[in-house]
Amino acid sequence: MDNDVVLLQRTRAWLTGGVLESSYQAYLKYLIGRGYSSWSVRKYSCSVAHFAYWLRKRRAKLSQIDEALIRYFLDEHLPQCDCPLRTPRSRHHVEYALNNLLVVLRQRGDIPISAKIKIHHCGTLIDLPTAKRDGGWRSSTGRVTRNFSA
Repeated sequence: MDNDVVLLQRTRAWLTGGVLESSYQAYLKYLIGRGYSSWSVRKYSCSVAHFAYWLRKRRAKLSQIDEALIRYFLDEHLPQCDCPLRTPRSRHHVEYALNNLLVVLRQRGDIPISAKIKIHHCGTLIDLPTAKRDGGWRSSTGRVTRNFSA
């Protein structure tokens, strides 16, 4: 896997030196498997490495990673980041990279599936627990757009 994407030395060090060490290969594989260009994989990996560096400084555990922690990183850390070297700081870009990380961590069972997950379906924001309870995805009009097999 490492041969498929060339990561900067600092990026690799930040990814392998903390709580994401066991997961970063799966993250790369996830992005590559979805057809992301090598440039995008490197850029997203840099964003995740920056997050991993920040997690290490905070002594955070893998089990603590969730939407709230990522929101804190985006809202509080990114705007005033003083991390060494140049790291991605575009909120939109970093948020996208970290949302992909959440998918991978949940697929691997590294973190639990949140009870408050909201997903996008055809441009509509859907509350997953409500959708499961109501038997499908409901749009803002209340219409069921897809049935779940609970």
